[in-house]
Amino acid sequence: MQSGCHPARPGESVRMQSGIGTVLGESSLISCYRERPGGVLELVAQFNRYVLKTGRYTGEIDNAHGNLFLTIGNVQRNDSGLYFCIVRASGTFTPGRSSRLVVTDPKITPSVQLFSLGSDERESGWTESVPAVCLVRDASPLWGRVLWTIPGISAEPEPGSDEVLIGPDGAYTVTSHVTISAEQWESGGVDCRVQNNATGEIFTARKTNTQKGIINS
Repeated sequence: MQSGCHPARPGESVRMQSGIGTVLGESSLISCYRERPGGVLELVAQFNRYVLKTGRYTGEIDNAHGNLFLTIGNVQRNDSGLYFCIVRASGTFTPGRSSRLVVTDPKITPSVQLFSLGSDERESGWTESVPAVCLVRDASPLWGRVLWTIPGISAEPEPGSDEVLIGPDGAYTVTSHVTISAEQWESGGVDCRVQNNATGEIFTARKTNTQKGIINS
């Protein structure tokens, strides 16, 4: 079970909770993992009741409430990922809750890309619906959702299936999908945007009726 998302900036320390619901005895072994892109698991630290620090990783045991805390010091962008710990005691393995760490670097300017799937294969005069995709890279989970402007629709449309991905380099990427008519796409004026809630800055990608590509602003 996932317990939450922990946004951070490079150099900070992050403390994540992993409720295990069991008392840790003297022989208990705690193994903490990070899930890398592609689902590959990486063992980052191992603790017991007497050794609770491994490099930048520190464990904290709260037997009274069945909790384990994992603290990572001096986090960097490539530390982003899904973390969870497993307790082994008397031949039994007990998994704790997972937490997602997202380290965003304010020095990196986010990018927003807008494109239509299969636009190169479609012929002129295409009348079927068009899948439009907005790709926001180097965003933050603290930002607002991806919003769309579509010609002929006065109200803000509901976003389609939004997906979140942490890349191999730790970049937090959000992909938003909507399906619109070919006429709306080709007429221009379609845009997608996302707002940094901390600064109020808005990042936008817009398509005009003369361009198939992407405009960032």
